Amino acid sequence: MNTRLSRKGVYLGEDRNGGIFGLFDSMIKETCRISEEELDLLCDISTEDELDLAMADGLSFGEKRQLLKFLEEKIYNKA
Repeated sequence: MNTRLSRKGVYLGEDRNGGIFGLFDSMIKETCRISEEELDLLCDISTEDELDLAMADGLSFGEKRQLLKFLEEKIYNKA
């Protein structure tokens, strides 16, 4: 099973350039440790609440667990 921790140090692709949108994309990729293709999948299948969790700062333990559960089920183990 792939987890966020198992992806530590993995190359996730180039940072996006292009202003504020590139900044948010790069932030989500770094926070969730996902690749460019996985970012596209995340944006396609996630709800607004799930995207808010991916971009939030200072999450509670429950919110972090909720985000990790979503990432493990829908993104990390998609392959």
